[in-house]
Amino acid sequence: TEDKKFGASVDGLIEPDAAWENKVMVSSSTLFRAVIDGDITEYRDQCLFQMWLLSKKRVHLQLYVYDLPELSRIFVIERDEDEIQALEDDMVQFDALVESYVSVLTERLTGAVPPWEDAVPVAPMATTSPEAPKAEPKKPAVAEVPAAEF
Repeated sequence: TEDKKFGASVDGLIEPDAAWENKVMVSSSTLFRAVIDGDITEYRDQCLFQMWLLSKKRVHLQLYVYDLPELSRIFVIERDEDEIQALEDDMVQFDALVESYVSVLTERLTGAVPPWEDAVPVAPMATTSPEAPKAEPKKPAVAEVPAAEF
């Protein structure tokens, strides 16, 4: 946007009114959910956001399966003004929250508000006595699988 608050990185611009977004399916859960079941909700907001910022009518979302290219799919997501308006409203609300944090931090850094003025009391940390033995951190269990089983 002109105020540099919102931006998008599209993978390509195709047709006069369309953008292209490519997602490489690397995990089996993503592959099954998106490619096999056709559930692209994980990517929908990103595509709507691109339509909002670029004034496009649609986004071609390619789900690419590197190891099995025959499973790759392309979904065309059409512009939905109600969804885009809801997304824009959420983004403006989020920006207001960020700006409120920036304002507080700026005041603190410039000394306008002493940092202790509205500090929340914190309970003292529990300490261990010097005589108490320190527990060794547990190492995570790792299963070794021979390469031949892949």
